[in-house]
Amino acid sequence: MAGGARGERRTALRPDQVIFKVVTGTTFLLMAVTGLGYLALSWSTVVLLGAFVTVLQKKDFWSITVISMIQAARSVNVLYFRIFISVVYIIIKYSTQVLRNTP
Repeated sequence: MAGGARGERRTALRPDQVIFKVVTGTTFLLMAVTGLGYLALSWSTVVLLGAFVTVLQKKDFWSITVISMIQAARSVNVLYFRIFISVVYIIIKYSTQVLRNTP
């Protein structure tokens, strides 16, 4: 019997339940990754600004600096980043049109 020892039948999830579970899982995963990113940024800031900077080798210093820059850039609001990219795109597009039309 495929249903199990007790003869129970499994009911399929409705599409809205599946979507809810996927969105909930993705949200919790994103929150965990964001929290770890803030911890990494805090740790690297403490290492760079604290007393540990005197014991760091050059490679370690630059690795921690890169981690800090990536995490700081990631923590910027995505909306502002999209607006910035849109403005840069418009400026580049406008400037290329102006350069093409100049004699």
